[in-house]
Amino acid sequence: MKSKYYIFIAIIVLAFFVGNFAYPKYYNQATDFLNSKFSWTLPHFWEKPYILGLDLQGGVNLIYQADLSQTNDKAGAMQGLRDVIERRVNMFGVSEPVVQIQN
Repeated sequence: MKSKYYIFIAIIVLAFFVGNFAYPKYYNQATDFLNSKFSWTLPHFWEKPYILGLDLQGGVNLIYQADLSQTNDKAGAMQGLRDVIERRVNMFGVSEPVVQIQN
């Protein structure tokens, strides 16, 4: 029965540290307030800036320019080129790729 209480307390302490690691701003504001009111010197959690991945930065944009001087069927050539590029992008498991043809 006592081990359940220890596990519960350990989960609460772990959740506190994980929450402060993810959002240190709130803890640091509280420590600044307490340090100004009392003669304590509570330490701050370090604030590491978030590094945004490609999906949050806006993704990757590639523009290809095709030389269509050797063919008469320009629409068919562009459609085939779009299909090839789309298959190559899908091969890498990119989620929601958008391959477009611009005339």
